[in-house]
Amino acid sequence: MEKLLEGAQIKLPSVISDIFGASSREMLTALIGGQRDPKVLAAMAHGPMRSKILLLQEALTGHFTDEHGFLCQMMTYRVDDLTTRIEAVSRRIEHKIAPHAAAVAQPDEIIGVGTMAASCGVVPGGERRNGGR
Repeated sequence: MEKLLEGAQIKLPSVISDIFGASSREMLTALIGGQRDPKVLAAMAHGPMRSKILLLQEALTGHFTDEHGFLCQMMTYRVDDLTTRIEAVSRRIEHKIAPHAAAVAQPDEIIGVGTMAASCGVVPGGERRNGGR
């Protein structure tokens, strides 16, 4: 997405760190829909991004065409699809490890070991892989 925007001389990623966050997503949707006015697009900023309106106007001044919009839409569909799939896998993992919450909680207390890492060591039956290592 960043390369596509760069090719259209849209420098949004230089102002917004999360290109798929609420503000940038709204701006991208508007660009895809045909809005090209940098002032209108920049006004879509939310929260702390509102303080960057002038920077956003400059960053959103480019040569974004309908072809860029089409490709941007395809990329957005892909990101949305992958996000939905990741959420489904995460829900499934949470469901599968729920009966082993105590086993997951123990290594999760170790600094640097999150719930996901802790859950990787639990297998059905409650035993640990690799002898608990």
